[in-house]
Parts: sequence; C-alpha cells; structure tokens
Amino acid sequence: MRMTFRMIQGTLRVFMVSLVASWSTATFAQLYSDNITVYINELGNARVCESRSVYIDRGTEGYIKMYNLQGRDIGELTVTDEDGKKFTTLDDWNVNASMFEKAYKCGIYDGDEGKELCWGIGSYGRHQHNVHYTLTRLVKAYEDSDGFIFTFYQAGEPFARNMHVTIQAVDQQLTTDNTRVWSFGHLGTIQVENGKIEVQTIEPFTAETEKMTIMVQFKKGLFHPATTVNNTFYKAVKKRALEGSEYMDTEKMDQEQSQKSSLHGNDSSGGFLETILFFVFCIVAVVTPIITWFRCSRDKQIHRLFGNVKGEVSTWFRDIPLGGNLNKAAGVYFAINESHDWDALRKAHILRLLNEKRVTLVSDFKGNNGMQKRFLIRKPTVDNRLSEYSYHLQRLLYDASGADHILDPSELKKYVRANPVRLRPITNRLISSLKTNAEISLSRISPEDANQVMGLKKFLEDFTLSSERTMEEVALWKDYLIYATLFDIADQVSKDMKSVMPDFNQLGDLQALLADESTLDLVSLLAMAASEASNYVSNYQTPAEIEASRRSHDYHSSSGGGGFSSYGGGGGSGGGGGSGYR
Repeated sequence: MRMTFRMIQGTLRVFMVSLVASWSTATFAQLYSDNITVYINELGNARVCESRSVYIDRGTEGYIKMYNLQGRDIGELTVTDEDGKKFTTLDDWNVNASMFEKAYKCGIYDGDEGKELCWGIGSYGRHQHNVHYTLTRLVKAYEDSDGFIFTFYQAGEPFARNMHVTIQAVDQQLTTDNTRVWSFGHLGTIQVENGKIEVQTIEPFTAETEKMTIMVQFKKGLFHPATTVNNTFYKAVKKRALEGSEYMDTEKMDQEQSQKSSLHGNDSSGGFLETILFFVFCIVAVVTPIITWFRCSRDKQIHRLFGNVKGEVSTWFRDIPLGGNLNKAAGVYFAINESHDWDALRKAHILRLLNEKRVTLVSDFKGNNGMQKRFLIRKPTVDNRLSEYSYHLQRLLYDASGADHILDPSELKKYVRANPVRLRPITNRLISSLKTNAEISLSRISPEDANQVMGLKKFLEDFTLSSERTMEEVALWKDYLIYATLFDIADQVSKDMKSVMPDFNQLGDLQALLADESTLDLVSLLAMAASEASNYVSNYQTPAEIEASRRSHDYHSSSGGGGFSSYGGGGGSGGGGGSGYR
C-alpha cells in the first residue's frame, strides 16, 4: 500500500511538472527567425526562398499576404518542412478547411483583397517552414534607372524575433557603384556587401505596424526588366517612399552637395575669396529680401489675428482654450511667440497627468534626506481624453517605476540608459506626438483660436485683478496652472492663486499642490528627465550599429549607400502585406 501511494505521488509530480512546462512553452506561438533570400534574374523576375523557424500552439495554417502587387504576380509555390517533406500544392486553397485537411498541403488563396500564400501547419510544436515562390516583374525599368520597392514582411502574430533578408542577382555582383538601398518600418541595418544586399533586424518586431520594406535602385544596364515605366524612379517611387522617413535630411544634404559640386566643379584649389564673395552676395541679395518679406508677411498675419501688429488682446478668456487640446494651444502660442519651448509643453502634460490622478505625488523616507516627494505612476489606460503624448509618457514612466510603481526622476534616467534599444519605439512615438499640432504656421491659425489662447494668457497674467470668482472658474484652476506652465508663468500664477486661496478652502487637491513650492520644481525635473530620455535613445548606437555606420560612411552616400533602416516613417506603398499563423 505504501509503494502504491508513492507511485501515485510520483506520477502526480511528473504530471504537474509536465503541465507547468507545457504552460510555460505553449502559451504563445513564437516566430524565432525568418530568413528570406531573393534571387533576381536578368528580366527582373525573382525567386523568393523564405525559411521560418516557428513554435506553433494554435491555428491551422501559415500565410503570407500579397496585396497591392502593382502589376506583379506570384506563383510556383512550394513548401517543405524541417524533415524535407514536400507539401502537396493545391489548385484552390480553402482557408476554412480543418487542420487535418490542410496538413502537408499548400496553395494560393485568391481573396477579395488580394492573393495569399498558404500552407497547412500539420501539427503543433517546433517547425521549420520553407516557403518558395516566384515573384514576377519585381524590378521595373524607369527612365533614369531600374529598381523596386517591396514589403517582404509585414508583422503579424506571432511577431518575428529576428529577420534577415538577402537580395542578389543571378548573374551579377551588386556593389555600391551600381546599387543604392533603403529599408523602412523596422529597427535594423541594410548594406551592399560581398555582391549582395544584406538587411538585418537588430530588435524583434513588436507591433503589426512594423514591416520589412526594402527599396533598391539599380544602375541602368544591370537588368533588362520586362516592365517599363514612363517616369523617373525618383518621381514614381523614391519621392513617396522617403516622405516622413529618417532618410529625408540626408537626402536633402546629398542634393545640396550635388548642386554645390555642379556649381563649383571638381577644382578644390583656390577660389576661396570668390566663394566668400559669393556667399556675401547671397546674403545681401537673397537672404535680406527674404527676411524683410517674412517680417512683412508675419506682421500681416498678426494683424489679421488681433487687429494690431503687436499681437495684443484686449479681453480676457477665462475658459480652457481649443477644447482642451494642449498641443494645439501650444502650437498657436509657439507660432505667435516665434519660439518652441518643448520643455514647457512637457511640464504641462505632466501636470495634466497629475490633475487627472494618472500620476500622484507621494512622500516617503529616503536615506538621510528624510521625507522626499516622488511620483506614483498608475497603470496607463487608453482614454480619448488623454493625448497621444501623455499616454506614451505614462507608459514610459510606469515601466521605469519598477514593482512599487514609485518613480524618482533620476530613476528614469537609469532605466533608459539600461534599455536604450528596447525603448526606441516608444521614444520615437514620444518625439513625434509631442510635436503633433504644436508645429503650425500663423497662416493656419484662426483669429478665434489666437484670441482664446492669448486671451487666457492675459487673464492668467492679470489673475489677481479679477475680483469675480465664480464656482465655474474655480473648478478650472488646476487647468489654469497647466496652461500657466505652458506659458512659462506658473510661478507667478501659483503665487497669485495662493494669495486668494483662503477664500477657497474647497479646492483640496490644488491646495496641496500649491502648498509646497518644490512640486513645480519636481515636475520640471521629471520633464527634463523625459527630454533627456528621448534624446539619449535617439542618439544611442549599439556596437554593431556603430560598426555599420562606420562602414556605411565609406559609401558614396549614407542615404542609399547603406546604414540604418528608417523606423519612424516612410516606405510608401510597396506591395506585400501581413503574414503569420492563424
């Protein structure tokens, strides 16, 4: 009886260990790596060989969407697994078939949105799926060069942890003299080396918006494409692809350098005095009239908004301007004020997080300094009232705050410096969303918007002069402090509020906020830490990236010659689509 009990006990232990192990390994499907090799023949047609190392615990099939092919076609699909077993290719693919019916079969599904390459999973667990297909007319002939832009991977569940794409010509060596390259939508590098194009991710894909879009421009004569486009590569493909990308600044510098070389020729000796005189002439003859015209144009715009060229408002505005859109109010104020105080806008967003209790102040003991105020960061939730910048900022602060969710500004700096590569997506969003609606020209501002923003600033500056204190106005005092921070008059306004505070004991939270003068200083420190975090991550390079940058510097241009991919934008519409398992 004792042996039987021990046997049962041992069996249960093995069962529980196996169960826990299965939970830990089979909770999510995992795409460990995706390696794609593209072979391009003389006519510009390509044979694509994709190898996926994947763990699957759900679904019935793998798929690669091929939408918006722009005159291209796909075919000759073959699939094999890790054992070399060749899948049967079906003429018609039924996406609704069972897992058993799809096992060891593949086919092309022609749906409403476009074609999809599909193959059956067969069984759950670790697999390697080798998907080969023909992509016709990948390379097209343009008036000035040949080339293509194509999305070889669009992130889908499960997201690829690592991706490597190799592109090579069947009978040609690709070099920096005959090939220029760009990549979009991911964190990675792209190079032309050893006769091939090599694209490599340096961070896993984490969102369905990420992709592997590659643009290549070939010198004429390298291929003889079957498809001819009556336009230049720049106008038909490149211009749209580069819009909004990190390549734009480099591309502009390349064009300026090209214009200078064309203007001065290749003679680098002498001509120094002529060059100086030329630039002086440009300043006198060109820049000065432009500045004069700009100033006159600006005066006209200011007069249009306020009825005077000084931008003065005669009446107060007591409500929250522009429906509470903080970035838009900042854009109006910055345009009128001719400066962009991004730190003031960051501080205003942090005060709004405090106002909405998404972030609160707590006091605790810390070392020999006694009681010290720090920030308690609530878990961020999506809310239409919250701006995109505030949401992503709260996400960053929450992640940096650790298990207790209490954050000191210095902790944010340490967290960012320990995780610079992983934080690139969120800091990119922080940088772009901070400037959304906050970079606008005077010509796009309406008189009503200008008078709301500047009228509130005048009201806050004259705060103690207003003897009328309605309950509706008192309810807005915390919002007033947010906008006073944006206008860089928070210290004055907080003092004015405290001077009339005895009559308004019901303000509670605001009283506590204004009671300690260090609060606004602490907000300033956190805003500064957030700014430094964005700058640090933006400028950080891994050793591999530094080496890639050094090597790309040897090419004729860092824009098109190789280097890093553009994560933040660009890529245009290059065909392809999402992929994954379902």
